[in-house]
Amino acid sequence: MTRLSSLTTTTGLIVVGGALVFAAGVIGSLKNKVRALEELLAHETEKRLAERTGRIRAEKRLEEGLTQQGCSSDENDEEDRRLDYPMYTLGTCRSCFPRRNGTPRQSGIADIAKGVIEIRPAANPSSCLQGLQGYSHVWVIYVFHLNTNLAKRSSNFNGLKGLVSPPRNHSGAKVGSLACRSPHRPNPIGLTLCRIHDVDVNKGTVTISGLDVVDGTPILDLKPYLPMTECNPMATVPSWVETSYEENDRLLVVWECDRKVPQDAGAYVHMSEEEVLTLIDSVVNDAIILACYANDIGVIP
Repeated sequence: MTRLSSLTTTTGLIVVGGALVFAAGVIGSLKNKVRALEELLAHETEKRLAERTGRIRAEKRLEEGLTQQGCSSDENDEEDRRLDYPMYTLGTCRSCFPRRNGTPRQSGIADIAKGVIEIRPAANPSSCLQGLQGYSHVWVIYVFHLNTNLAKRSSNFNGLKGLVSPPRNHSGAKVGSLACRSPHRPNPIGLTLCRIHDVDVNKGTVTISGLDVVDGTPILDLKPYLPMTECNPMATVPSWVETSYEENDRLLVVWECDRKVPQDAGAYVHMSEEEVLTLIDSVVNDAIILACYANDIGVIP
């Protein structure tokens, strides 16, 4: 009886051991498959990124070429060319936002964001900037130079999409490109109201805040803000615009790590440490809200 029991125990151990070996083999095989899938995903992600980077670079070169030639991409439409007006960049904006991702979609989202507009010497800044320091705010007119829809545009607007989906319209409904502030417009021109902090006539620079532009943005013009004529208390907006800016949309940003200025803080010109941290909170908050709208969450608690 003892021998039979021992034999049974041994047999059971052998079976269990075999099962463990088999399970280990299956787990190892699954791990290899997961690893292979992760490598494939990483490869495809890198490939897509490279393709997008190449496309953006090619479109930028094409845009520069067309600008240098001073002509449109439609050489056959004489009437359209007669309606074109040449423009030259007044200067460049040095912003704390190095890329499109993370740049506020409106100037009011990050009032504290500071930057410097550098006027080209050819524009004679020592003369054209005189008197600007007497104003508190200025309209900044610029070019959306990083748009990626160049291939879809032509001089007579062939291929231009008339309807767009504003990111803050959480209903998902499309509106006309002229009924929103989308950068993808018939003409890629932006308009931002900024506060003036300093005007250096000798250096040809204007320090401003309330930026919503990428570093290196070409500036077309600066126009002083006149509150007595440009502030209209009777102005109204569509309901989706009003809803998107309600105070209860403001979220609390909680830092899981130490709340401190990043290592590349040198990019944040003319800003104190606390201003940089406040700016990060504002930008992250806006990104969270837009992500919630994009996921069709609707009303955010």
